[in-house]
Amino acid sequence: MLEEKDKELKKFKSRKEIKEDDGSQREETVTKTEKSRDKLIEQLESKIKMMAEEMISSTKLMNKLTAEKEEERNPRKLRICCKTVELALKASNEKCQELSDMLQKAEEESCLKGQGNLGSHQSFSSLSAGKRLNIPDDVVLIAKNLHAKERNKENDR
Repeated sequence: MLEEKDKELKKFKSRKEIKEDDGSQREETVTKTEKSRDKLIEQLESKIKMMAEEMISSTKLMNKLTAEKEEERNPRKLRICCKTVELALKASNEKCQELSDMLQKAEEESCLKGQGNLGSHQSFSSLSAGKRLNIPDDVVLIAKNLHAKERNKENDR
């Protein structure tokens, strides 16, 4: 557009039809052409400034997106889903350990009850056979411990 206006200006200047005494009209035409040229230059400068601002904001956005993609590719950084799975796995392991401890205690108590029952059975068999009752000390101790544990369980309830 600027080139067109320059051509127009040259065209007006080079015309032989315009007379010397009509100089004021010529100056007016030149002035109008220069003003429109200046206005066009200002508009183009404004558009260039706007485009430059858009390019800057686009560049910032592209840099931000690139940084985010680089973070996603970083193998050392755990993703949110991995953290969630890790927390769930930790909770499951803790629950598993708790259940294992409970199972071990139940097995120990079962063993103690079995030993107590065996001692009771032997005592009952001896009494039934009319023999003198001879209860081993460890069976008596086991029976007392078992009785104390059952009493504690009832008190906890």
